[in-house]
Amino acid sequence: MTFEEAVELLFSKRPTDNADSVSAMRTIASLMGNPEKAFPAIHVTGTNGKGSVTHKIAKALQSSGLKVGLYTSPHLVSFCERIQINTVAIPEETARVGLLKLFELGKDLFFFEIATLLAFEYFRDNRVDVAIVEVGIGGRHDATNIVQPILSIITSVACDHEDLLGNTLEKIAYEKAGIIKPGIPVVIGPKADFTVIRQEAAQEASGCRSPLYKVEAQPGFYDMENTAIARQALEILPYQLASQDIEIGLKSRPACRFEQVGNVIFDVAHNPAGICRLLEAMEFHFPGRQFSVLIGMSKDKDVRKCLTMLAEKASHLYLVQSPALKAMSVEEMVDILRQERITHFTAGLTIQESIRERTQKILPSGLCQSPGDSTIDNGGSINPIQPPLSIVDPRELSHQPGRQNLLSTLPRLATEELLLVCGSFYIMKEAREEVVRIQVAHDQLLLGRGQSSKQ
Repeated sequence: MTFEEAVELLFSKRPTDNADSVSAMRTIASLMGNPEKAFPAIHVTGTNGKGSVTHKIAKALQSSGLKVGLYTSPHLVSFCERIQINTVAIPEETARVGLLKLFELGKDLFFFEIATLLAFEYFRDNRVDVAIVEVGIGGRHDATNIVQPILSIITSVACDHEDLLGNTLEKIAYEKAGIIKPGIPVVIGPKADFTVIRQEAAQEASGCRSPLYKVEAQPGFYDMENTAIARQALEILPYQLASQDIEIGLKSRPACRFEQVGNVIFDVAHNPAGICRLLEAMEFHFPGRQFSVLIGMSKDKDVRKCLTMLAEKASHLYLVQSPALKAMSVEEMVDILRQERITHFTAGLTIQESIRERTQKILPSGLCQSPGDSTIDNGGSINPIQPPLSIVDPRELSHQPGRQNLLSTLPRLATEELLLVCGSFYIMKEAREEVVRIQVAHDQLLLGRGQSSKQ
């Protein structure tokens, strides 16, 4: 069985309900020698922000010289991105062998349970100093909740996955509070301060209180809140961290978290709370600027609320089909918008076609052709973990010797309308690749003009 076939089989093993994964995980983990006990863990949950917080903490610890495991979900390009050591993804062959072993060992295990055990075994076999483990959904019954944490973090509580976690914020908070362990410190973000979480930390039944650290609300860009949560966590971890290592971690952000490529912003906000913070960020960074939106969504989200929030602020919506198993069809999104009497949208185009239609308004003729029609070499392949490095960013050109003359040939990007790509993780790969292809082509054109002007 090839790696691709193993991953395809893995993705077919989806649960039909919110069954408790913890007991099944403990059974199989014991047969594997309990890999989850081989390393100290930092356990992170939250409706929004957990990906950014785990990334910042991992980066800071790695910068200090530690060997750091990182387990996150979902992925943007490759399944292997979910399991990393010091930002290097698990090799495909290692993942393939591990998956085949787990298919045999745990025939009744589901997708996330298998992926989690694969991560824990990989971290043990490679003797990581610490692992940052991101919860899949909720926390109390999540497959990751067999780790032995030295710190628990709850970034935020908002409405999402209500069919699995409950239809009130208190019920959702209760599920996330399940990662708190007796005597183990817990950091909570300003949007995670719920009575049920404080009660869980008090551990009245066991008499072993968990020290609770609450991070205060932060003004401005939403990542400031993630930064404050990560900073608090780093300050109480039992590691000697230099201030520069902490700052390196705090300044980092994972891909597609308000990531800007030219005039395009990528952000994986996919629920009303996330969309609200994203719109605040757009106004914070680009006050008064017009923007259009490209969006694909999953059925299990509050799609109506997300679409109406975006439609209120955006000049135009491009509705695209996410390749996710639970994706909402474009036709269903169109029905929602029509019910809400919203008409400024385009449907029926692919992700690539939507981006080309939008970007051809601001880029020179020919740059927005499809890759098969373009005479310009497609240099837009991107690293699945790191953002592309070959992109010309107008903000950086003035600092690059010999390239200042290109400023006069750039489109007036500062005054052009932006494109915001948001929603499902699973539209980001295709969208980023198409934007990078166009941007690299644009870069090559500008370089050619710059060289010609010197002759």
